[in-house]
Amino acid sequence: MQLNKQTSPLFGKLFLALLIYAFAPKLSNAQNTGDTIKVKSFHYGSNTRDTLIVFPTGKTYEKIIMRYNMRCKNALVSDNTNRSMGCGEWDYSCNTYIIDSSKIEDAQSLQANYIITNFTGNTFPYTKKPVYDYYQYTQQKVTLSTVISDSSFQVGNGSINSQFILKTNEKAGKSQFIYLASELADAGLSAGSIQSIVLNIANLGGKAGFLKVRMKHTDSSNTSSGVAELTGFTEVFNSDFIFANGNNRILFKTPFTWNGLKNILLEFSFTNSVPNDTALSVVGAASGISMGLTATNIYAADLSNNGHFNLDTSNFSSIKNEITLAFWAYGNANQMPANTSILYSTDNNLNNRQLNIHLPFSNNSVYFDCGFAAGGYDRINKAATSAEQGGQWNHWVFTKNATTGVMKIFVNGNLWLSGTGKTKAMNMLNMFIGKDQNLQNNYKGKINDFAIYNKAMPDSLVGTLMNRSAFALTDLYSNLVAYYPMNEGAGQSINENKLFKQSTGTNINWTYDRGAKISKGFMLLDVRPSIQFTRGNYTSTIQNVSVRDSVKRSTNYIEKYSIQSKAGITPMTNDIAKLDSSFNNLFAATSSKIYNADYDSLPIIDSLINVAEGTITIQNLPYYKRFPFYNEIMSFVTPYGINVDMGVNGKTWYYDVSDFAPLLQGPKRIVMSLGGQNQEQNDIEFWFVVGTPPRNVLEFNQIWQG
Repeated sequence: MQLNKQTSPLFGKLFLALLIYAFAPKLSNAQNTGDTIKVKSFHYGSNTRDTLIVFPTGKTYEKIIMRYNMRCKNALVSDNTNRSMGCGEWDYSCNTYIIDSSKIEDAQSLQANYIITNFTGNTFPYTKKPVYDYYQYTQQKVTLSTVISDSSFQVGNGSINSQFILKTNEKAGKSQFIYLASELADAGLSAGSIQSIVLNIANLGGKAGFLKVRMKHTDSSNTSSGVAELTGFTEVFNSDFIFANGNNRILFKTPFTWNGLKNILLEFSFTNSVPNDTALSVVGAASGISMGLTATNIYAADLSNNGHFNLDTSNFSSIKNEITLAFWAYGNANQMPANTSILYSTDNNLNNRQLNIHLPFSNNSVYFDCGFAAGGYDRINKAATSAEQGGQWNHWVFTKNATTGVMKIFVNGNLWLSGTGKTKAMNMLNMFIGKDQNLQNNYKGKINDFAIYNKAMPDSLVGTLMNRSAFALTDLYSNLVAYYPMNEGAGQSINENKLFKQSTGTNINWTYDRGAKISKGFMLLDVRPSIQFTRGNYTSTIQNVSVRDSVKRSTNYIEKYSIQSKAGITPMTNDIAKLDSSFNNLFAATSSKIYNADYDSLPIIDSLINVAEGTITIQNLPYYKRFPFYNEIMSFVTPYGINVDMGVNGKTWYYDVSDFAPLLQGPKRIVMSLGGQNQEQNDIEFWFVVGTPPRNVLEFNQIWQG
């Protein structure tokens, strides 16, 4: 029964009579019939909403009343300038519980007996044999039959043997070189078609698989920006090529028409699934200035298989008020958005979040948390597009200056988000790549070229961070705290390249971009191939050839769980969902896909069956968490609103809780929860009126778990 004193006049008279009858002798040590024993729980100054009180025993009670007082926080009144000063502008549930430790609540949870990364379903077919997917490309094989006439035009006549031009000892590579219009003209070349090029190889040679040669006109006269051009090319050659010692003619499938005025940008790319033992040694000449680019960091650490790194932070002490984090990331588009943490840092207390980057969280938002003080952290966040979340390489830069209070996020060199008033300093003693401090929220994607600076870089330098290796930025070297190129290509560790520290990881797979797709990680070159451009009258044939390249799938990381029951154990204990074992040596025996790689959308054109060696059946294992029984004695929704004034003494409600008599005996915890317990302030007393109850309550049981 609820008795509200703010009601009709008639009720007021009846209520007054009840008070006179029930509460006239208000003595806290009352023992006689009609006396009242008062038990105080919370008061307006209480800092806790969970406390132990002692109810009286050995007596019977005519009535038990709970006096429930509530006022706005500190008796203040919210207004339009401060909408949360008093009662605020939102209502919250605020339930009061009496906890009975003699009874046990069983809260059932479920734990899968197997957790398998990158897999959904109940039955996992597996094999220990490697499983491949296949990418089918159309190449144009050009066969030279007859040379009727041939003119060649030599640009560069050096004798430098360079292994950076076609690094065929890697799985993939791309390089670009500028040849000036004036150089071409000096060599005797006039406007018109270029039908082949000739490269001189100084060593035994080797295969350049999936070799592509592309050309375009350019206004650039050097490559000092370090930025590769990616569009506007004419593809003149696309086929596997076996280089031999000496001159090698690459006859074009499509001639390139030079306009006689602009410079030419010449690009080579290749993909060798099985690298050569050595790189091609191409004869070249020094250009004096940077007129070439080559990609030297083609690998990336794939964290999708529940992988992460635990970084060595022993040299992070200089990071206090300023920081810049720069890296490339490629999220798995078919798994985004998801709850991910690509970077996470704490101090010695793993609960103190010094840094966290959700890239993204499941609500599509990227969160940048940085700095910690007074139990909280600074944050800026913004919803990301699907292209920013995954499906392509994006360069991310995160900066913070706690002195100015500015935090910023940049994507691909452009300012994406900023925030002010962010003044919490940093103390980074632990840092994880790919998970949070609890090794959860695994990042579903790839990362490489990760650099950390103890300075908040100005906007003008962000593009430089994107386009150049951290080691190439000599002006910023003193601020470079750690640099992880992540070009290992194998193993479970990454090297920090400034102080030569190594950090270990788990469940790391390594991937690489195919040569034609490389768009980042370029290094300046001041050596170009000594090259012959040719034109003439040739008899040749062009044949379309379908070529497949195989890509081995990653194994699936598998965890096996069992349940340890703790039922009947004293003191009360939860069941344990126990990790029995983990392994990373099984492939999903699903069909191999054959993709048409001539299209960016990679349509599936066929599939191949893989025979399963066995299956893992995934089932939910029930287990229980145990709590003392939470008996709900009162449910309240807190008042709210601008200008709501409950006064210094607050408002009072009286509840007849006599039927709870068996529960309200001896020492008990009283708890308020469900969100509203700290929105207002409460003063709660229990009044026990000594006497004969109208009826004896033999037993009290709550029919639902609290």
